[in-house]
Amino acid sequence: PISQIKMKPIGRKIIRYESLASTNDVLKEKALAGEREGLVITAKEQTKGRGRGTNSWLSRRDKGLYFSVLFRPHINARDLSIFSLFPAIALVDAIAHQSGLNAATKWPNDIFLGKKKVAGILIEANSASQHINFVIVGIGVNVLHEKVDFPPSLATTACSIKSATGKAVDISDLLDEILSGMESI
Repeated sequence: PISQIKMKPIGRKIIRYESLASTNDVLKEKALAGEREGLVITAKEQTKGRGRGTNSWLSRRDKGLYFSVLFRPHINARDLSIFSLFPAIALVDAIAHQSGLNAATKWPNDIFLGKKKVAGILIEANSASQHINFVIVGIGVNVLHEKVDFPPSLATTACSIKSATGKAVDISDLLDEILSGMESI
């Protein structure tokens, strides 16, 4: 159960970057150097944002929310799937609240507004045997993208909060709401 995972406060320390290859990669370096649980890394753009497998994540400057959160849970590797659940719940709730539309999860890591993907979650773990050393939860949300910001290959499958609603959502407010939601679940 989620309630048995005791986490330190999430987002008390946030390091913001203008541009990074990947927020997950930078956070991994910091985790390996001993950084504490709850650290958040954000970037206004990612030059090599990625999703599951070999998928990339379009991370246009000042158009989306791109961040990663460090966890150091005391769980076995077999329980790692929990890290797909609570970030997804917090993300769906925050996007629905900010957009006024019902957001939905397509298991395990995609968030949709209607039939178009608006956000994704990438979970990466570092473990030894069955012990988890740390987990990084990376999240990308299309916030202010206009329809023309998506390449033709994504135009029919991706959206942003703004392209779906016409509303310009504040990226910092969205981050605060997601982090608060992740901590309260």
